Amino acid sequence: MNSMVRSYWIIPIVLLALILFLCLGCPQPKHVVVPHVIGLSQYSAQSEIAKAGLSVGMVAEQYHGTVPLGMVIAQNPMPGVSITSGAKVNLIISKGLEPVLVPDVVGWSLPRAMDLIATAGLISTVVKEHNDTVPADTVITQSPTAGSMVVPGSIVQVVVSQGPKLVFVPDVIGTSQQDATAVLMSAGLTIGPVSEQYSDAAPVGLVIGQLPLAGAHVMPGIAVSLVVSRGPEPVLIPDVIGVSQTVAESAILDAGLMVGSIFQQHSEDVPAGHVISHDPGPGTTVLPGSAVDLIVSQGPDRRPVPNVTGLWHEEAQAAIMYVGLVVGSVSEEHSEAVVQGHVTGQTPEGGVLVPPGSAVKLVLSKGPQPLPVPDVVNLLLEEAEVVLTNAGFIVGQISAIFSDTIASHHVVSQIPASGTVPPGTAVDLVVSKGPGVIVPDVVGESEANAVAMIEAAGLLAGTVTEAYSDDIPHGLVMAQAPEAGAEVPPVTEVNLLISLGPESGTTMTIMLPGDVPLEMVRIPAGTFLMGRYPDEQDSLPSEGPQHEVTIAYDFWMGKYSMTKRQWLAIMNSAPWSGRVHVLTDLNSPAVYISWNDARSFVAALNDYLVTTGQGPGDIRLPSEAEWEYAARAGTTTRFYWGDDPSHARIYDYAWWKSNAYDVGNLYAHVVGQKLPNEWGLYDMSGNVWEWCEDDWHSNYEGAPGDGRAWRGSPRGPVRVLRGGSWYYYAYTLRSAHRTYNIPSHTNNIVGFRIAR
Repeated sequence: MNSMVRSYWIIPIVLLALILFLCLGCPQPKHVVVPHVIGLSQYSAQSEIAKAGLSVGMVAEQYHGTVPLGMVIAQNPMPGVSITSGAKVNLIISKGLEPVLVPDVVGWSLPRAMDLIATAGLISTVVKEHNDTVPADTVITQSPTAGSMVVPGSIVQVVVSQGPKLVFVPDVIGTSQQDATAVLMSAGLTIGPVSEQYSDAAPVGLVIGQLPLAGAHVMPGIAVSLVVSRGPEPVLIPDVIGVSQTVAESAILDAGLMVGSIFQQHSEDVPAGHVISHDPGPGTTVLPGSAVDLIVSQGPDRRPVPNVTGLWHEEAQAAIMYVGLVVGSVSEEHSEAVVQGHVTGQTPEGGVLVPPGSAVKLVLSKGPQPLPVPDVVNLLLEEAEVVLTNAGFIVGQISAIFSDTIASHHVVSQIPASGTVPPGTAVDLVVSKGPGVIVPDVVGESEANAVAMIEAAGLLAGTVTEAYSDDIPHGLVMAQAPEAGAEVPPVTEVNLLISLGPESGTTMTIMLPGDVPLEMVRIPAGTFLMGRYPDEQDSLPSEGPQHEVTIAYDFWMGKYSMTKRQWLAIMNSAPWSGRVHVLTDLNSPAVYISWNDARSFVAALNDYLVTTGQGPGDIRLPSEAEWEYAARAGTTTRFYWGDDPSHARIYDYAWWKSNAYDVGNLYAHVVGQKLPNEWGLYDMSGNVWEWCEDDWHSNYEGAPGDGRAWRGSPRGPVRVLRGGSWYYYAYTLRSAHRTYNIPSHTNNIVGFRIAR
């Protein structure tokens, strides 16, 4: 290993010897003078050294108290020394002044902080600001922060507390105590003691003094004392009761008060013109300038007695009481001059002055001395009138009756019949019409029997007319005039009305735009039992109690449910368009019709009827009672075709769940395909539910008994639906069944039918 090391050294030594040998023949190196670069910047010094043909060697840095940062402090070799060209010149560069430590002056007083900063060789600047927690002239913050290293002579800024910021005291004089409190507290102050004192200038409750005064600058939170006005100092009401009005007014004014209203009042004790009382009363304290009302005596009260002679006794009593007097004893006496019941005399006389409450005695007329009534029975009417007139009476009402005992035109009876009555009394007379005939009762008889009965009674058969009747069979008398039991003269004519029997199938057709017919069926007046009968199969509580309803008028009902064709003719719209489970045939019911829509149709149809001269606008929705009455058509069973407990006949009369929905026919069918009821109405059960005018009620308690719609005021939230539909079970098709929905509801199982 040592031999290897030696061999490594041999090669460089040989090379060095070779170099020296070669250099013995080379020219000698050139020498240059080192330039003076002290005080130059490092960059300038490097440039000068390079110009001299030298190079910069090692560069060191050090702090210096006088040489600025980046300038050359020293060089080696020194300036002026001659050295070999290309030799290195080492430099020492100034790092400027050596940094000093910033002292911590936060919390010190300003003079002490400035002293510490100056001692550290630094310069201080001061910024002042208010502070609620740091005492005045104490350092709050500094910049740079304590412990920072900075160049000597650097500026250290200190923020010094001026203490809390003073508050400007606002002027609250003339404001209410409440407002003053709000203003002071919003200014950062508090409320000190509040005292009160009288003031003629300031109203009660206003601030008239404050301390500190307005405009003062004070510490926040300082309490401000207030003085609040109690208003003017009250004065004492003088006692002026019993003195004259003039003296009283003077005393009131002297007390700094005003004379208020003056009232007059009678007094038995206080002389006229003197004060009875005053308000406020004596000794009361009030504000200066307050009004004192006086009640001044008018002396004793005396009333003139009214003159009531000749007045009706009730009028006399009213006149006496009106002036504050009372009615005393009342006696009666006959008088030819004064009408009975009127005053003939009084005590005291009219015009006499008396104290209030005094009694006035009255004497009332009993009228003239009564006379005996003459008996004029059996006299001719003309003779009776003469007798009554000559006796001092007048003839009153004259009536006539048939009599088998008193001759015609003779008096049968009189009122009064006897006794004594005042002269001029009216005597009523009943005069004989001679013998009479009692009209027999022929209603319900055949025409031949009726004529025979009339003639047998000594009367004549008069005019015979005919009319339809649902109650009286054909050919029987429906009515007669005069009525049965009337007493008439012999050979009087009795007119007869003969029944043609029921008028079957009477219809009315309204022609809609486009020659679209709308048929209606006449429904006769009558009485029926509405609602479920006792123990009715599949019935519900809402269908009871069963009650009697009398519809005392004929009306018309739509022969069918309203069809799409009829709806389009009037409304020119198709609410069912694009909806599910709807038959396109225009002769099927109009569906997806709300109660509101149905009412709109009725209004439009009525306008059309008036415009086209087809009658008055009296189309409407049927009442619930009218609907059930028309549906039953005189029946009392579950359905209008019978009770049908096993639903054997329902298929002939109605579209319902079993023959529509269950077999895939999910729509309302063309109207009129099933059998009608006894009055010619189709589809009253099944196919579509039909709107009625009525509000829904959960039962018939309180329901009207005359067939009118049962409506609340205001209207209820839901409306009645009747009849069932193609989607529902058989029990909903019963004549008594009912349900409801909101007026805006639409569906493919809901339509309507009109009435008139």
